[in-house]
Amino acid sequence: MRSETGVTATTNLAKRYIDEAHRDLYIGHGEKFHWAERRNTIITHAEYTTGTLTATIGSGTLSGASTLWNTKNDHGQKNMRKYGKISIAGADEVHEISSVTNDTSAAMTPNYIGSTASELEYRYFEDTYALASDFLKPVDSRSFDDNRRIHFVGRSRFRQMYPRNRTTSTSISVAILEDYAPDGNVTLIRRIRFGPPPSNTQIIPYSYVTSNIVTASDGTAKGSFTADADEPTMPLHYRPIIVAGAKLHWYRDIKDDQRSLQVLPLYQQMLHALNPGGPKIAANVWANYLLVGAQWGGMEMSPIPQEPKYMANTTMETYLQDPVEDPNSPHGCINCHNSFAQFTDGDFQMTQAWPHAAANAQAIAKKSLALPGPR
Repeated sequence: MRSETGVTATTNLAKRYIDEAHRDLYIGHGEKFHWAERRNTIITHAEYTTGTLTATIGSGTLSGASTLWNTKNDHGQKNMRKYGKISIAGADEVHEISSVTNDTSAAMTPNYIGSTASELEYRYFEDTYALASDFLKPVDSRSFDDNRRIHFVGRSRFRQMYPRNRTTSTSISVAILEDYAPDGNVTLIRRIRFGPPPSNTQIIPYSYVTSNIVTASDGTAKGSFTADADEPTMPLHYRPIIVAGAKLHWYRDIKDDQRSLQVLPLYQQMLHALNPGGPKIAANVWANYLLVGAQWGGMEMSPIPQEPKYMANTTMETYLQDPVEDPNSPHGCINCHNSFAQFTDGDFQMTQAWPHAAANAQAIAKKSLALPGPR
């Protein structure tokens, strides 16, 4: 598809489809391509409390005394950095550092709301950290670190657990990925946020999928094709799938349904050969879903459910499910569905599906279990 057609517009269109088809392969979490996996580490920042500061009501400017905010510590980290957090005089408010000018001058947001004062004690800590510049997505959608100790949770769940995220700890439990506003270009800045924030220096190894999936003729890694001499990092014997994907894009846009349907099965077979550990898309509807968690429950368990206690579908159930002390109150998948099925319309769970007959529920269950593919 890269051969000269004599029509520049057509050639450029073919190149665009090749680039799109190539990048599409790396978007989902179902595909695991070993050549695109990379490793890196994060060195966390210990709390910094040296010196005192002056804060003015209604201002975000900080003036330090006996501080070394712009000086590097033993690990090569500046003692205060952009995106870091600061708590002043033990107040509940947590401010974010927006810039550090020198050892005694910095700016924060939002502005200070306390009374103007000097010689104030403060506590600087970091709960968000930069990722590798070519970070596209985590290799494991469940755990961030290679030791599987820091687990990903939904954004609502994270804010529910750590509304201010101001209490530091030596043990990090959960994490979320956050995108910050671009700085100097149009690309969002992706960072990892930990809860609770680390209080000490730790080395956190993590694996990720790189966004640099193309190599230029001079060996430079980049995210897309920009020259005819560029090569995908994908091994040579897998590359025909890029052409098949480009054809799908092409036939789709020119509305050639017949050719599109001819190419689709070939593309799906090639995708399965590329990722043999995954399910066959054409044969199994569950291939369109990613299992991110499971909850076990039953009358033999007390309380219900047993583990994990709180879990929700953060895509479809974006509301907060507040934790409560009563183990039988609605929270978590099983307990919430069970409670509402009993006390509202009865259509919230399989065993009481409309018209609230066990026979109908069993028929629905059998039909669901009859779907092809592994369980």
